Amino acid sequence: MARVAFLSAGAWTTELVGCARPAAFVGRSASVRRAARSPLSAPSAAAAAAAAAAAGRGGGTRRHLVTASPPLRMGLVDDVTARMKVAMKAKDADTLRVLRNMRAAFLTAEKETGAGTLDDAAAVACLKRLVKQRNQSIEMYEKGGRTDLAESEKFELALIETYLPSTADEATTRAWVEAAIAAVGATKPGDVGKVMGGVMKAHRAEVDGALVKKIAGELLSA
Repeated sequence: MARVAFLSAGAWTTELVGCARPAAFVGRSASVRRAARSPLSAPSAAAAAAAAAAAGRGGGTRRHLVTASPPLRMGLVDDVTARMKVAMKAKDADTLRVLRNMRAAFLTAEKETGAGTLDDAAAVACLKRLVKQRNQSIEMYEKGGRTDLAESEKFELALIETYLPSTADEATTRAWVEAAIAAVGATKPGDVGKVMGGVMKAHRAEVDGALVKKIAGELLSA
């Protein structure tokens, strides 16, 4: 699946292509082709890559309009809030539901930290937690034969991931893990924590922590 933008009358509209519309949403209000009313920047390659990676788990060929347009040049929290307004005007209930969940996660984090607002790094951390939760839910629902609920979670996951920076591939991550093993002198499986600490300290925004742990465990068990 890819996040594709179309320019019409000076405004951008975007679609997630290749993501099946969850069965749980069939019969609800149809998506409306409506663009944001202000000029926007083109979608980033990172956003498209994230959506494409997420779609590999969702299957399907139907196209669903995402009224959350390409990222504005503003903070992530403000961007999500702005997209909520666009989704409300477009009457896109599915996208609005996901954006509201994202906004709720931001508000919870703000209350926990006592911060007036979250910077982009903290907002990304919130979204990564949501991604982890969605992946766990998808696995649980698929094991339980609830494909309708799994598809709903996949739809939400795909949209959340378009707001996250792209992460390093497995080959790059493996190289960083190997460098960390050498740097901390790790020799046994019990040193996985030390290795993860080294990698995450240097590349926290660039790597998938679960992948780092997996590779470290493999290398230290060999």
